[in-house]
Parts: sequence; C-alpha cells; structure tokens
Amino acid sequence: MLCERRASSVRELAAQIGKDERCVARVLNLAFLAPKIIETVVDGRQPVEFTPYQLLKRARGPLEWSEQAKVFGF
Repeated sequence: MLCERRASSVRELAAQIGKDERCVARVLNLAFLAPKIIETVVDGRQPVEFTPYQLLKRARGPLEWSEQAKVFGF
C-alpha cells in the first residue's frame, strides 16, 4: 500500500488496515531483512537463538545486510 501510494505514511497505513501504528512499523521493518537471512529461515537452518521474539525486538536493527548477520547471529 505504501509503495502503491494508497497510504502516505505508516500512520495512515495502520489506520486503513485497523492495526496499531507501532505494530505496523515493526513488521514493516522486516521487509528490509537480508535475503540470505530470509533464505536461511525458509530452509529451517537459522540459529537456535534466532526466534520471532528476538527478530521483532531488534526489528529496528541495522539496514546493512552484513551487520544484520552479526546482530542476528548468522
């Protein structure tokens, strides 16, 4: 919706889908995960410590993919 310009902000998007703005912002940050991290999780080879809680807790982590790998233990 943001990319298609149906919503001009996270706040507007949250209102449109009836969700909390903080929740939408947290989940939206997951769109910037490194492709290698996503592939590893899909293959079921992620570190044991890499849990949904850890991921959401650090969702505002680094944007640089190599730094994400360090932060998340890959």
